[in-house]
Amino acid sequence: MALSGDIHGSSREGAWRARLTLSPHKRTPTRNQQRRAGRVGVLNLVALAAGQLLLLVASARAETRECLMCHSAPTISRTSAGSAQESVHVDESVLAASVHAKQQCTDCHTDIETVPHEPTEQQVRCDRCHDIVGQMGEAGAFGSGETQPPLAHAVTAPACTDCHGTHDIRPASDPESPTYRMNIPALCATCHAEPRFRAAYGLASGRGVKQYRASVHGQGLATDGLVVAAVCTDCHGTHDIRKVTDPRSPAARAHIPSTCAKCHVGIYKAYARSVHGMASATGIADAPVCTDCHGEHAIRRPTDPESSVYPTHVAQTCGSCHEDETLQTKYGLPGNRMATYLGSYHGVASKYGDAKVANCGTCHGVHDVLPSSDPRSAVNPQNIPRTCGRCHPGAGQNFALGSVHLQPSRKRDVGVFAVRVFYTIFIAALGGAFLVHIVLDLIAWRRRAGRKRRGG
Repeated sequence: MALSGDIHGSSREGAWRARLTLSPHKRTPTRNQQRRAGRVGVLNLVALAAGQLLLLVASARAETRECLMCHSAPTISRTSAGSAQESVHVDESVLAASVHAKQQCTDCHTDIETVPHEPTEQQVRCDRCHDIVGQMGEAGAFGSGETQPPLAHAVTAPACTDCHGTHDIRPASDPESPTYRMNIPALCATCHAEPRFRAAYGLASGRGVKQYRASVHGQGLATDGLVVAAVCTDCHGTHDIRKVTDPRSPAARAHIPSTCAKCHVGIYKAYARSVHGMASATGIADAPVCTDCHGEHAIRRPTDPESSVYPTHVAQTCGSCHEDETLQTKYGLPGNRMATYLGSYHGVASKYGDAKVANCGTCHGVHDVLPSSDPRSAVNPQNIPRTCGRCHPGAGQNFALGSVHLQPSRKRDVGVFAVRVFYTIFIAALGGAFLVHIVLDLIAWRRRAGRKRRGG
């Protein structure tokens, strides 16, 4: 053997050491062997973790069975702090279907150390596992029931269990869960439609719940089964609900456009480019946002006669800002826009219920309203023929001549003013002439009648 001269000693141990020292390449594991060893290691770790998990599950089940020996009895109860009897029954089938089915009872009821145990008043704290609970206390308007001071009528702020349940908690994706999207309006209504709750917290009347049910969002959810329809939490938040007066609330005035944009993306883009959207983005609180035109909980389709943006209601909706003298003075807005519209043919027809006649939105745009000086505006002089042509085919540049919102006077719209004065005088004179004619005719008739009587 070529290596034998380098081997000192003739023992088997010396030969083994020599082979190990002088021929290491023959003992180095191959890549396949390394991969195989790695896989075996991973499998061992998985098996160990699975075994531990099975032990935990088995332990949890054993503990649950031990607790249910008493708590599965339908009649089991305890005496609460108010000396009333409170059921502590736990339905095993309900618990088994909950998200906590694999948890041990003492994971939540941490003060229970022995079985059987004495009655306990310690509240279960969900924040031991769920960090999101911290948002509730920070939010202020919707804090944990444990952290709220006692209120009138023994009403406290909602705690986790009021929304999610106790032993019957299911994932929000489960249609049986009270926090499933289609169930959220009814869940919120359990407090917000409750007079005692509203009185304790100084909330507005519960009409918001009724308004939502009749709204396009509520009808879409309840009648059409559209789970994408907006529900309470889409606008107000979930665990971080704040008062609408809180600047951090998604329902705060400054955030309403972006909140609505979560669903109405295209409309938001048009609004953001408009004179209203740009004003709102710069922090002008008086600039109209979605809810100023559409409402809050009572939003209805534009085709609904009850909607604030139904064609015959648009003038009044726009007029709520544009006829406000304070806003006119503050922002230099032209006045008498609503009055001049209502005095026009379009306004008169709209007043008498014609939903097809032109209104503010027909000419100025809806979400994309721009100043008339903007070349993109539908009421820019260069664009008026096209705008009017949507209703009046063949409209030409003459439509852009003169004022749109007429205010006839000696200084403005003089031609219209002169015609109006002429017809006013003419009609009054004509009416007066007819009146004189009738009076003279009556006098003549009486004279003829007198002569006939005397002649007889």
